[in-house]
Amino acid sequence: MGRQKIDVIGSFWSHVCKKGPMDCWEWTGCTDKDGYGRFRRKGAHRIAYMITKGPIGVDACGNSLLVLHHCDNKICMNPNHLYTGTTGEGLKEKVLNDKDYQGLTLKEIIKISERMILMKHIKNKLVK
Repeated sequence: MGRQKIDVIGSFWSHVCKKGPMDCWEWTGCTDKDGYGRFRRKGAHRIAYMITKGPIGVDACGNSLLVLHHCDNKICMNPNHLYTGTTGEGLKEKVLNDKDYQGLTLKEIIKISERMILMKHIKNKLVK
């Protein structure tokens, strides 16, 4: 690996606040209008993925895959939290994780609904 490449990688990681292996490693550099980290005019999370996991693949149509966050934290650079997916998968995650109904995500609403159904079922069993 050439010296210039090492310097660029070192410069990249100097903008990341690394914590434990399962914690979010937050980007401290500049961000774009959507809140994603930017490094040399590219998505910082995409660069973190490429440095740690290798090239980002393509979908069946030849389109570059997205780099998504398991943690739903746009500035997270932890490779344990990053994975690739299609545009459709990215949109599905966005719908599930966006806070829209009184500050709750669709995932949270589904979980609450499932718990309410379970509690109703338990209550009906106890009443019988």
